[in-house]
Amino acid sequence: MIDEEMGLGINWSITNELLKCLGCDDVVMRQTTRNSEDYNEVQYFPPTIQRQMPDWIGRFPHDNGETFRKANPKKAYIGNLLRQIYIALNNDCPALAVMGIRGLLEHVMIDRVGDQGTFADNLKEFEKQGFVGAKQRKQLEGVLEIGHAAIHRSYEPNKAAVDFALGFTETLLQNTYLHDVKVVVPSRRRKRP
Repeated sequence: MIDEEMGLGINWSITNELLKCLGCDDVVMRQTTRNSEDYNEVQYFPPTIQRQMPDWIGRFPHDNGETFRKANPKKAYIGNLLRQIYIALNNDCPALAVMGIRGLLEHVMIDRVGDQGTFADNLKEFEKQGFVGAKQRKQLEGVLEIGHAAIHRSYEPNKAAVDFALGFTETLLQNTYLHDVKVVVPSRRRKRP
């Protein structure tokens, strides 16, 4: 806006460009906003992927109709929430991502050990029943604290904090829900004397 009488004002421009990757042929729009007050912002649509969803996420279906949700409500909820966490992360909303991680981990603990009444008691029982060891419990407490800080103390997590929280959560989900396959190993043959 320019005040003609005073000769004062702010000039701005918005430039939209379509870009095509020469490797994978993906197309994105880059929007650059500039103004005379040294404000510059660049956004990409769709946003760049911060972290790919793991291949195994399909084992937590998210929208297979009402029949599936009734038959497997816990796995459907986990699948939905996990996908929303990745959407938040990939849309540059790290605080929402870690809040979702914290909520997901609480849901997993209650699903596996029942609601023990308090968050601390749920965590204690989760360890007691062998879902995490002592070292993993400390890491789990760290991940939960990142989520608590984002919820209660206006903490804006950096990339390293989000990567740690999501990496731990992915491993926990795999160990808790997906690696329950029994492997049959043949017994050793005894040596004859």
